Amino acid sequence: MHNIQVADKAIPLDQFTASINVMQGVAETHATLYSDLSEASDETFRAWQAAMVLSGNAVVGLAPVVVCFAGVAESAAAAGQAQPVLAALYAGNREFYGHFSDMRYGEQVPLPADLAARKAALPAAFAALKGDYDAALARARAMTEGPAKTEALAMAQIVETVIAGADDSVRMSQGTFSIPVSDSDIVAGVRVLTAKYQSEGMTLEQAQAKVTEELGATDDERRVKLSQMTMATYGLDRPGTADGAALCAEKEIAAGVDGVKRLLTMVG
Repeated sequence: MHNIQVADKAIPLDQFTASINVMQGVAETHATLYSDLSEASDETFRAWQAAMVLSGNAVVGLAPVVVCFAGVAESAAAAGQAQPVLAALYAGNREFYGHFSDMRYGEQVPLPADLAARKAALPAAFAALKGDYDAALARARAMTEGPAKTEALAMAQIVETVIAGADDSVRMSQGTFSIPVSDSDIVAGVRVLTAKYQSEGMTLEQAQAKVTEELGATDDERRVKLSQMTMATYGLDRPGTADGAALCAEKEIAAGVDGVKRLLTMVG
């Protein structure tokens, strides 16, 4: 079993993995238990809830990638470099959960007074991050074949995961995010709704007719309706969700910037 080097400390693989799994488990609990953003009592509450859920999803998305690279000796260095990036996202999730929890128990936690300006600055900040990442990735790909290149390309994949999450959060903050619905999603959605109506006492024929009434008769109609239903659950048309996404996006962009810096140290 190999060690993972995090800063100046060598951590056994099993201990490293266990610590990442704890982060993932806590974040996943936050993200799943409170994922319905449609029923928040007000927009400030919804903002902190959205920030918590989205930052939890960011941790859940990144943690398995870090664990995967940690398990392979050739890419363990990348996992060690990525640990502080993941830890920063996790700290953000814990921060947002604290504010959300305070709001649940009646304490008022106002949003930052300058949030509108910070939200407006996010697209440019994300574009700068993406440009820096693309340049760093090009340098990594141009490296001579060998262990150093393998480690750098692993780190690049980790940073790319952070950037993909930040992209979603930035678009949510700007009101330009949409949820794609695949053909299999349509089949599953129709099946779930049909079963729901049957459980309420409808015959199969009545349930199918109700589904057609609610979703439409064609796949294109159903794709739109199912996307709208999912977006409603996330409250994507509400200002609180946009504000929460902005708060989360700031954390993700900062993590991405740190990740790019760490990638550049590996590129040399």
